[in-house]
Amino acid sequence: MRKIQSLFVIGLLGSVIGAGIAQAAPADLIKKCEGCHGADGNGSDLNVPNIAGMSAVYIGDTLLAYKAGDRPGIKYKPKDGDESDMATVAKSLSEEDIKAVAAHFAGKTYQMHPQDVDAALAAQGKQLFADNCDRCHSDGGTIAEDDSSLLAGQGKP
Repeated sequence: MRKIQSLFVIGLLGSVIGAGIAQAAPADLIKKCEGCHGADGNGSDLNVPNIAGMSAVYIGDTLLAYKAGDRPGIKYKPKDGDESDMATVAKSLSEEDIKAVAAHFAGKTYQMHPQDVDAALAAQGKQLFADNCDRCHSDGGTIAEDDSSLLAGQGKP
């Protein structure tokens, strides 16, 4: 009986410690994203997309594509961070890490980049969008439920 109780306590402690590690992991993972995308997925750098509020499916699929080399990572150095690229970052993530990061940012609220708008360029873009993008990025690229990236309000460097 004592042996069974000992095994139960060891199992219980293991699951409690494991749960603590699993809960702490997202904060460590998110730190990798903060330098470019901002702590909440809404950064201030117009060269880097805001990822808050995008679907977890889209974020996960995108990270897997970077990890597999199907999507090229462009080297970039943000104002307040180190040079890196998404392919290098994604290759350092496990599938569980990718799920955690995707769920974290999907749960945040998307904010459009504040920026000046050129009306003539916007009209041109609206037509290009209608001809080429609207099939996947519905409602003007404003909803995450289509599992495509949010385009409306992304930065125009």
